[in-house]
Amino acid sequence: MQFNYEDDNAMYEMHLQRGLVSPLPAPPQFFHSGSRSAFSANPSYVSTVSYAKPVPLRQTAKMPSPMSYAMPEEEALAVSALLSVKNGSAPISTCNNADMNKRQRIAIVSPTTAPDQAPASIPLKKRKVEMDDEMFFPVLALEEPPKTLALPTDTGNVNLLHQKVRSSYLEIFQVKDDEYDPKYRGKGAYRGRIGLRCKFCAHQASEELQSGSLFFPKDDYDGLYRGVCAWQRTHFMACMQIPDEVKLEYKSLKEMSKTRGRKVYWKTSANEIGLVNAVGKPGIVYQSTKN
Repeated sequence: MQFNYEDDNAMYEMHLQRGLVSPLPAPPQFFHSGSRSAFSANPSYVSTVSYAKPVPLRQTAKMPSPMSYAMPEEEALAVSALLSVKNGSAPISTCNNADMNKRQRIAIVSPTTAPDQAPASIPLKKRKVEMDDEMFFPVLALEEPPKTLALPTDTGNVNLLHQKVRSSYLEIFQVKDDEYDPKYRGKGAYRGRIGLRCKFCAHQASEELQSGSLFFPKDDYDGLYRGVCAWQRTHFMACMQIPDEVKLEYKSLKEMSKTRGRKVYWKTSANEIGLVNAVGKPGIVYQSTKN
């Protein structure tokens, strides 16, 4: 991108008044040589220049995060380039056209914002950020959740049957990848979501799974409790992988468990082991309790 201040003295005066450029030295004192800037040895200047006749300015700053103000496009790109170099947020490299700048992350501010404001001083509500085409963010590794819902405090807070279900019949699992296992399809799975599954059959191939083998609770309170109860009704006795002696144990415990226990305990105990409601979407996720 080339700016000839000889042809547009008003732009040069405006940039000079705003402190975006320093007064240019006499042409004989500096010359552009190859890829090295004529001012690279003089950091007090805010931009790199080359001399033709008599003083055209070529900005050569590539901007990972430039700012574009409410002004004509070419001027905005030039201003953002100069600011990026001035505040040290951009490396010096050649950028010859506006198209390259358009692909960078651009912050659009209100027309009343002065271009010489530092980015940090611009109110957040006046800033809009678009992602650079070349930018990416690393996917954070998921922390491993506990294996079961069971806690020592279950005794006295849930009935005998639910104590056994929480410790021995159901296990916690976490959706690990964006390419989900076919068994999760249609169940609202997303990366990091917590589900519960039958310990006896959930590790089989998808086509061999019994109906209702796994489920994703909608939340850590009513959704968790109701999900477990529904799993007991629809899956447990029908599962072909559960041994007969375990089913007999289940029936015996059911006869002994005439009360359902404290429903609110399902939430508090889930939170205690790091299972919490997801933000902005249905379901439960794991949040480490380690500090």
